[in-house]
Amino acid sequence: MRFLTILICSILMNGYIKAQIYLGHCYYHGNGVIENKEKAARFYQMAANQDNIWGHIFYLNTIMSIKVI
Repeated sequence: MRFLTILICSILMNGYIKAQIYLGHCYYHGNGVIENKEKAARFYQMAANQDNIWGHIFYLNTIMSIKVI
């Protein structure tokens, strides 16, 4: 899983929205990485900054869950 995370990281830095959202999900749920809502928010925000509606939705949901906790 570590190799997959590194591969996705390199892809998402080139602006691939699906990779940004996928890695956000990994960090949000702790799949293959240590759960980290702040990192998840950063990856969702990358997608949102490219005007992706799901990036916006997941980013706002994550920010709200961080502030509630």
